[in-house]
Formats: sequence, structure tokens, C-alpha cells
Amino acid sequence: MIVDVPSETKKADTMQRPQLLLSATLSIAMLLSGCAGSNNKGGDTTCEEFNSHDSSIQTADVAQMLEDQKGKEASNMEVTVTKLSVQAFCKTLGKQSNKIRDISTG
Repeated sequence: MIVDVPSETKKADTMQRPQLLLSATLSIAMLLSGCAGSNNKGGDTTCEEFNSHDSSIQTADVAQMLEDQKGKEASNMEVTVTKLSVQAFCKTLGKQSNKIRDISTG
């Protein structure tokens, strides 16, 4: 037995597939970005945490700290120079409990 589905129903199903795919993709992206952002404490990151992060997370920590301090996004050069200062501070004078915002970058 063959059942004929009205063309309006077929059209609606075809149009919903891309919307469902887009919706699912955006949902996954938001979940992943939310998870990544939840660990970034910016200037409240301790030296112990900072030293345990890989380079890309260290960069994100410093960029967030600078953005919080200035109210705007810092340049790549400023992030790089500040990151080097934080690394030096946390490996020499800083205690494990010091927050990375405790350094003076001039």
C-alpha cells in the first residue's frame, strides 16, 4: 500500500532539517564555549593554576585580566608581554597563592 503525503508536509519537513541542524550545532558550540570560559578567572587566577595551564589557556587568562582592568580588549603585543611578566613572576617571586593580577606591569 502506498500512502501519498501531501506536498506541503514534505516541504515543511525539508525546511526543518537545516534549521534543526543549525540549532543543534549552535547548542553544542554554546555548551563548549561555556565550559571553556567557566575556568577562566582572569586576574583572579593563582600562580599555581597559571603554571599548570598550557600556553593557550595562560594567554586567555592574561587577556581576560587585561580586559577586566581596561574595560576593553588588549592588543596581542600587550597580552604577550604581560604573559611573559606573569610567567616570570609566578616562577620567581610569586607564591603559589598569589593572583596573577598582583604583578606590576608598569
